[in-house]
Amino acid sequence: MSYEVYWSPDMLEQLQRIHDTMLDQEGMRNTVTRIELELRKIPHEAGESRDRGRRVLFKFPLLVWYRIDERLRQVIITDVRPFGI
Repeated sequence: MSYEVYWSPDMLEQLQRIHDTMLDQEGMRNTVTRIELELRKIPHEAGESRDRGRRVLFKFPLLVWYRIDERLRQVIITDVRPFGI
């Protein structure tokens, strides 16, 4: 069973700002697709566990913080930042 990945309007706006600064915008879009696929299928394995039920996923060129709502079968993106650039 898969999970729904939820990006709030603020997170989508933040992601767009990062995208607009990238030289390889197509690569960035591919990374977002890979992130979403992993989070839909294996959110507990995709990232590293952090405090208070948060997880972090490093996928160049992004760092994505998220939490998993098992009841709703949702992965909620709580922060996204550029990573390794």
